[in-house]
Amino acid sequence: MSDPVNHNPLRWSTVTLVGVGSILIAGLIHLILTPEHFEEATYLGLLFIANFAGAAVAAFGIFRGQRWGWVLGALVAGGAYVLYIVSGTVGLPGMEPESLLEPIGVAAKAVEALFLVLCAFVFTGALRATRRWALVIGTAALLLIVVPGLALALSPPHTHEDPDSDHYGKGLAPRLAGPVG
Repeated sequence: MSDPVNHNPLRWSTVTLVGVGSILIAGLIHLILTPEHFEEATYLGLLFIANFAGAAVAAFGIFRGQRWGWVLGALVAGGAYVLYIVSGTVGLPGMEPESLLEPIGVAAKAVEALFLVLCAFVFTGALRATRRWALVIGTAALLLIVVPGLALALSPPHTHEDPDSDHYGKGLAPRLAGPVG
């Protein structure tokens, strides 16, 4: 049985690959969101770039079998998680509190939560080789079913009729709920 933290040049464990993938996905989500956060506050844009850079370095360390990669990844994912909660409850410096239910934010937090749970298993040695298939199925379910489902469920409905729209008056604009008749 191989240790998920040690580097095996012939075969990387499922735990290593899921760890690398999940921290990279979380970092890439933050990189994609960087431009809009630069518009809100420069320091937020810089934090999002730092998140991506930290995630990339952590993924490299994890892939190379270095324990510091898992530690750095836990700090990056945990820090992002905490700042997301703070930004949605009391707000960050110079900003008002934001919604905690933004679909892309929920997706990022789900991936970061997966990574943090995986870190807990790696650091405690609680993940047995015979049960790694459950991790793969759980990861697939999270990434393919739960995250897109949450994103769709939490996306705002498009019920705004804009008279300047090309669809207005052609029966193509969404109908607002109201009395019939």
